[in-house]
Amino acid sequence: MKIAFIVWTVVSLIYVGIAIYTAKQKTAAGFFSNSPAPTDIKDVAAYNKAVARIWLFFAAGMEIVGLPLLFAEQNDPKVFISIIGTIALINAIVVMYMKTYKKYRK
Repeated sequence: MKIAFIVWTVVSLIYVGIAIYTAKQKTAAGFFSNSPAPTDIKDVAAYNKAVARIWLFFAAGMEIVGLPLLFAEQNDPKVFISIIGTIALINAIVVMYMKTYKKYRK
């Protein structure tokens, strides 16, 4: 399962890249995949940095919940820790984004 952890780490690094890209954007960054970027943001730079912090939180959380993959064998129930942890992380970043959006909208 070490290969699974390596793939998991690569995905986490992609989220770090998304965070860096988001922090450097000049216009307000979108967060959800099928919704347009918000146009009613009062401080775009601060908003983008806050969204970038959310993505960094998610990337770090992914690495933490992926640690059981290092110690799991094939068909080991420890993998469910990673799955359930990822679901919890997704719910957490949605709540964090909704609070961030509410804070920075006009």
